[in-house]
Amino acid sequence: MTEKVKKGDFVELEYTGRFKEDNFVFDTTNEEIAKNNNIHSPGMIYGPVKICIGHRHVIKGLDESLDNSEVGKEIELDIPTEKAFGKKDAKLLKLMPMSAFKGQQINPVPGMQLNIDGVMTTVRSVSGGRVVIDFNHPFAGKDVIYKYQINRHITDPAEKIRGCLSLLLTKNESKIKVSVEADKANVEIDEKIPIEYLNAQKPKLIEMVPEIKTMEFKVKT
Repeated sequence: MTEKVKKGDFVELEYTGRFKEDNFVFDTTNEEIAKNNNIHSPGMIYGPVKICIGHRHVIKGLDESLDNSEVGKEIELDIPTEKAFGKKDAKLLKLMPMSAFKGQQINPVPGMQLNIDGVMTTVRSVSGGRVVIDFNHPFAGKDVIYKYQINRHITDPAEKIRGCLSLLLTKNESKIKVSVEADKANVEIDEKIPIEYLNAQKPKLIEMVPEIKTMEFKVKT
């Protein structure tokens, strides 16, 4: 019997994204595909991800396509720039003095990617003691193609929370233990993570997992 999922459902998802213009693979949940396309990162957690449809855990076009998708069916999807990483915006090109980088012992060169105030940026040009920084997403302006498959529909509240936190914290699920008693979730994380940060995530987690009304965190000290 065909099973379909909808907005608000949790699913286990695998996907591979590539640029439409040159077929370059830029994102995948499959480690072998990452290695074969020379984009493998040793620090990356590979394997299917667990997401909540409609909460933008993936790019807009893919998120919208998941609503009413069939479990187990492989789908290839064309996603235009507007629903991928956005169009390039000239207003997001910022001129900064070289001194702002020298003070942090950074020697900017065109093409270098920098994390500025939590935003991934790209150095576009360096001239006369001035640096042009592009705050557009590195993939802005590109149409993309995603091949994806929903492996299964997740219904267990503990697994939903564990999957959400794994995605949010970029931690392996083995580091996260969740037990549910009635409508309370007890979460243990085998990492040193500020409890204040975790507590700030509670409202969003409870919104996505309405079976849970309260949540308590315990972290490694």
